[in-house]
Amino acid sequence: MKPMTAARAGLVLVATVMFGCTEDGPTGGTPTPITFTLVTTRQWSGGAITLRSSQANAGHAPRLVYAGDDSTTATPVGDTTYRFTLPTGPSGPVLIRVGLSGGGVDTAGTVTRVGYTNTLTLDGPIFGLSGWSPDGRPAILGYEQGSYLLASADLQTGTVTEFPGLTVAGTPFYPVSPGFAAGTVAARDSLTDSSTAWRLTPTIARLAVLSGDDQFNARQVVWLNDSLVLRTYHHSARLDRVNGQFVRTIELEEPHRVSFSPSRHFITVTAAASFGHFGVTVFDARSGDSLFVIPLGRMSGVAFSQDEQVVYGVGDGSPESDSLVAVSTASGATLRRTALPVGAKGLAALDDDATGQIFLTAALNGNAGVLVYDASTLELRGTLTTDQGCGAYCEGTSLFDQSGHKIYFAGAEGTPQQIHVFDAIP
Repeated sequence: MKPMTAARAGLVLVATVMFGCTEDGPTGGTPTPITFTLVTTRQWSGGAITLRSSQANAGHAPRLVYAGDDSTTATPVGDTTYRFTLPTGPSGPVLIRVGLSGGGVDTAGTVTRVGYTNTLTLDGPIFGLSGWSPDGRPAILGYEQGSYLLASADLQTGTVTEFPGLTVAGTPFYPVSPGFAAGTVAARDSLTDSSTAWRLTPTIARLAVLSGDDQFNARQVVWLNDSLVLRTYHHSARLDRVNGQFVRTIELEEPHRVSFSPSRHFITVTAAASFGHFGVTVFDARSGDSLFVIPLGRMSGVAFSQDEQVVYGVGDGSPESDSLVAVSTASGATLRRTALPVGAKGLAALDDDATGQIFLTAALNGNAGVLVYDASTLELRGTLTTDQGCGAYCEGTSLFDQSGHKIYFAGAEGTPQQIHVFDAIP
């Protein structure tokens, strides 16, 4: 007999177990065994698992469910259906046993828990991180400590590649933001000491000089398009023409990370709302016009849906910003809003249109983790936890590799730089 392949095994969605308890058959003869079916066989850490009984028999309902070394209770959701929460933990198989109110403990089967997998340590320390995908591979872009040279780290191998002669265009310690065109970034050219747009892959090439007043006091310099440059400062941001002509000032406080929508139509900055305003501005990256605000007093993460109809903003867990919000890009109206779990500090948001989910990388009671939400309802689907602390300054960047079904989270900038890796359900 040929062994079952992984693909064939993946088709087995139901695990059934017979218990010692029985009911008399329809004619009072041979007893009919009571069976329970483990309906859910793969689920997020902290997600819902469904059990189904072959008979409606309250006397033999599940009393306790044992998931690995943890135990929990099952809640009836129908005459024959029960639901319980899979305990949080790392990716891997979890043995499910059911204790019956009528006595006895039986094995129901195994659930594949989807969560944290491992932590990747980079070959060299990188700061000012932003996710990007040169050549279609998941990577992070930043700069080397001390030299401020731009560098990229491959998240599949951990290999760090430096870009000689190119240093941070803005102030060190703030994220390096890729430009509007694939593989591009604004960097300071060590030969001319000017901010310049560069293509980094597949070969390094100078594209344009990004002129502007006070350019070296900016936190970040971001190439928005062929004609516009964004510079962020402590209490504001400003738009300039590539030739240095001033366009306008954008009101915000403590800008941190610049985020484009997939087509580079929309752009926003994770920041605090400016005084007298409640919300962080989203604007048109092509014209520089303000469009609407995301209603958070302090936004720490943002993600646009692939069709760009919805933008999701996450607060940092402070009293005025303890929510995940979904906003229409067409009208600026708030579509949905939900509070973050107690003890959660949102850091970044990632969109998975293929499965209709939003991933929030977060500090969960001080440890690196991921919260999984339904993009349509903002219902919490999973809580992916680790025992990896974020430290006093829990910050960093995140990247979702859809083809590899991995979530990468740089939880805290430091030496050595560590990237926490989580599985994702395709």
